Amino acid sequence: MIGQKNAQGISTKYTKILSQGKKQKLESGDVTRSPEQLQRISRNRAAALERLAGNQALPSGFGESWKAALSAELGKRCFRALMSFVAEERQKHTIYPPPDEVFTWTQAWDIKDFEHRLL
Repeated sequence: MIGQKNAQGISTKYTKILSQGKKQKLESGDVTRSPEQLQRISRNRAAALERLAGNQALPSGFGESWKAALSAELGKRCFRALMSFVAEERQKHTIYPPPDEVFTWTQAWDIKDFEHRLL
């Protein structure tokens, strides 16, 4: 039996082991992941957020040098909620600065010009 393959081309020895392991996990409810799996999940999540941010329209007036650095943040639910809240408030009230000037600071200063210092 070792090395024999079933109709799908999967070795029967490994099929039994995999099905027993899945059954045990489903019964116990224990879902433990290896460090490699957790890292892969984290990388996939970050990549998905970047793609999501890339698919969404950036706020008008957003500087080019800041897009890559802030793309993950712009895709987050909290940022989208804030932007939609401000858009709703703009319909009801006069809000300053105007929408096309909110992110002009990203055009005025390149991200390379900033330094981070901890005090």
